[in-house]
Amino acid sequence: MKNLDIAILRSFVAAADYGSLILAAEYVSRSQGALSMQISKLENMVGQKLFFRSKSGVKLTEAGTNMLTYARKILSINDEAISATESSNLEGVLRLGIPQDLGLKYIPELLGQYKRAYPNIRIITHVDSNHNLSIRVRESELDIAFLFSAVKIEDATFISSLATKWIGAKDYIFNDNTPLSLIVPPAPCHYRDMAQNRLKDQNLNWQLDYISGNMLSIWAAAEAGLGLTIRNSLNIPPQLQTLDHINQLPPLADSTLWMLESTNNNHKIRQQFINFLCPKLTQMLSVHV
Repeated sequence: MKNLDIAILRSFVAAADYGSLILAAEYVSRSQGALSMQISKLENMVGQKLFFRSKSGVKLTEAGTNMLTYARKILSINDEAISATESSNLEGVLRLGIPQDLGLKYIPELLGQYKRAYPNIRIITHVDSNHNLSIRVRESELDIAFLFSAVKIEDATFISSLATKWIGAKDYIFNDNTPLSLIVPPAPCHYRDMAQNRLKDQNLNWQLDYISGNMLSIWAAAEAGLGLTIRNSLNIPPQLQTLDHINQLPPLADSTLWMLESTNNNHKIRQQFINFLCPKLTQMLSVHV
């Protein structure tokens, strides 16, 4: 009976997620040569080629795609078992801040897994704007917050980068004879700023016709044909469409997800939570990159 090596599986998943042996090697703290040897060892064990290799990076084969599904499950169970055993006596409270994008999907699922693994740790989750979350972490009202931004956030840790999209109704028609109607959150908001700045750069006229801090309200306004909005590529409802096909709309910078930590004394619980959640969240978001 052959046994899969956890460290090798971790390197394999990193290579699949990053599409680059160099970046994957950095992530798992190994040399590129050592990581390549791990991948080759795994391929020899399963008797299948798992990656197509090229100068631009690596891409999964069909066998590699199948292996990735099982590798993620094995690593998830392994990490959950280790963390639960190591931290079985850990108890306390963690205050978490997340934007609406992650509150609709991903984070609730991961918090459910965390609660089952660590029933003695209470997570108090606050869903708020990126701007407010940043302030609340720096004032130690929150222990950890995940924030979207188009620019680097000081002292924050990179999690993932996602495409930012113009979004509108299925029947949206661009009319360059009238100002563009924008559906945006209240200021300050990096999505709002990005939309206005990019339209200004392209000398396109626009007006703010619908302002809401509620993401579901923004989606409803877009579906009703009240204008167009911009957001990262997560959670775009099926009744809406990205407007990549409209050449008059300017390209948008990616939205980067950052993790910002408080400097309070809740270090042990905070670090244990990060070790549990961040690898899983990164893997979930990798399919949208």
